[in-house]
Amino acid sequence: MICRAIFAIPILAPEGDGAWGNASTFWYAAGAALAALLATALLHVLILTTPQPQRFFGWVIGLATVIAVVLPFVPDTGLDTKIATAIINLVIGVAIGTLIPSVARSAIAAALHRPGAQPPTGSVR
Repeated sequence: MICRAIFAIPILAPEGDGAWGNASTFWYAAGAALAALLATALLHVLILTTPQPQRFFGWVIGLATVIAVVLPFVPDTGLDTKIATAIINLVIGVAIGTLIPSVARSAIAAALHRPGAQPPTGSVR
């Protein structure tokens, strides 16, 4: 909305007339939510199986964010649209990469304060 309303850059449009064809803001947001859920599941599996889950998760999310930032430069659209989409993807990637690990740390710390609690296989610091 910010790109369209303030900067007049046609990225996503509910009517399907944006620069990315029939992509809509709703489906873009739904894809971001799905990516966050998949990242949460990945971190959960890493905490259970990996010695340094935070570091590994950081690399996976970092590389996925780099791919998401570079991907908008592939189609033949305007440079302003490519840059705006790359920035949106960067913001989504940074949000996922910072919020999920901090919530995981809080959840593990709360779980460890229970009587008889055992730390997971991987140590989250």
